[in-house]
Amino acid sequence: MRAKTGLVLQNLSLQAARDQVRDAYSAATEDFTADEQASLREMIDTLQPTRRIRAPLYARMHDQATLRDSARVFNLLIHEQTHVLQRHNPALFATLYTEAFGFRQVTLQPAPQWLRIRRVVNPDAPDADWVFPIGDDAPRH
Repeated sequence: MRAKTGLVLQNLSLQAARDQVRDAYSAATEDFTADEQASLREMIDTLQPTRRIRAPLYARMHDQATLRDSARVFNLLIHEQTHVLQRHNPALFATLYTEAFGFRQVTLQPAPQWLRIRRVVNPDAPDADWVFPIGDDAPRH
């Protein structure tokens, strides 16, 4: 979290650090314009009948939600759809990872023991072929 945000995050519990990172990311985002809000509302309302059939719990949440909540659902859908695209077309994202995010691509086959015991199998990132540099020496990547 420190490497990606530049926040100090010292002497904090894990939850407090996560909250601070979440606040930093939130502060860096902009509100939707009126036109974007209208488009989001139209898309969500169009999908709602299908959601009532296929995902009734989500649909009930939407029935009680504000536009801001609906926008979060839409963002989540786009987020998950992006993961599908990443898995089917990984080459499309290589420039984003290296130039925008500062990752380096590596091949770790087989992954060393120190990485296997620390690996978090996250549905967002089961791919361990990308590293984020922290410092200059290889063990800190």
